[in-house]
Amino acid sequence: MAYCGKCGNQIPDGDLFCSKCGAKIGGSAAAPASALAVANQDNRYSVILTSVPDDKKGGVIQVLRMEARCGVTEAKNMINTVPCTVKSNLSKNSADALAANLTAAGADASSTT
Repeated sequence: MAYCGKCGNQIPDGDLFCSKCGAKIGGSAAAPASALAVANQDNRYSVILTSVPDDKKGGVIQVLRMEARCGVTEAKNMINTVPCTVKSNLSKNSADALAANLTAAGADASSTT
């Protein structure tokens, strides 16, 4: 897998654009990606979902679907099995942003190494 040269998001092989920031992958735009991957290799973060109040589940599901790219069933399963890891192997900025969005939706979430 490669990493986006703009935001550091992990990019599955064959993708042409970053799913996080939309940057084009390949050519000169992606050249810094390998350097960024090496720089962040030891500092990868995970987002942990620790609790979701019943009245906030709908909003949290929306955040999981949009930000963590989960399907409805997967998002519901995460909520029903807290604590759980939402996403791992993220840059600090990406993990902090996802945790903040989940918290804003009413969940207890944090980023950790």
